[in-house]
Amino acid sequence: MNLLYNGFLVDSQGAPVSGTLQESGDTVYPNGLFSLASSTLLQEITVSGKQGRYRCDLTKPKDKRFLCVPG
Repeated sequence: MNLLYNGFLVDSQGAPVSGTLQESGDTVYPNGLFSLASSTLLQEITVSGKQGRYRCDLTKPKDKRFLCVPG
């Protein structure tokens, strides 16, 4: 069974988070848009990009936006 995660990754100010998903190597676009297929349930993902490294919580989406914090 594959689970599909998609939406927008944003920081606490609502600014988009972009870069590369560490879990899959997929791109997170400059507007924060991402899509990720996984065979397991994911609690969080990690994005590495120009802004640094962010951990993004996949458990509490709000309007298809997922909150990311530095780390």
